[in-house]
Amino acid sequence: MTPIPAIGETAIVKPHGIEREHLWVVVTGVATDGKAVMFNFTGWTLGNDHTCILKVGDHEFITKKTVIEYQRGILLTAEKWQSIVDNSDYVKPYKPVTTEVLKKIQNGALHSEGRTEVELQEIVRQFLVT
Repeated sequence: MTPIPAIGETAIVKPHGIEREHLWVVVTGVATDGKAVMFNFTGWTLGNDHTCILKVGDHEFITKKTVIEYQRGILLTAEKWQSIVDNSDYVKPYKPVTTEVLKKIQNGALHSEGRTEVELQEIVRQFLVT
């Protein structure tokens, strides 16, 4: 089984089907119950959650104004991560986010316009970077 990436690590994931690839970031370690949290980066639009806006230079993958799409957050288990790996066109590890960007993403998860599930927020609180 493929282990869940460590806190701050990223991967480009291209699911099967019509969805485009996105950069995903794991924002927590693995909790005692075996769960972790990850969110994806997506291009900024007026309709997005603007809680966490990232710009070119915040991460090598970012080429335009970008947001974290908290409403699509995933509660990862080892089985869920393996399913993502097995059922995607590809999952390519990418450079981790900086501590500063990780803090910003975690803080946004706790304050996102009501779009982050409470269960995800509870795990993020356990792994806040100071």
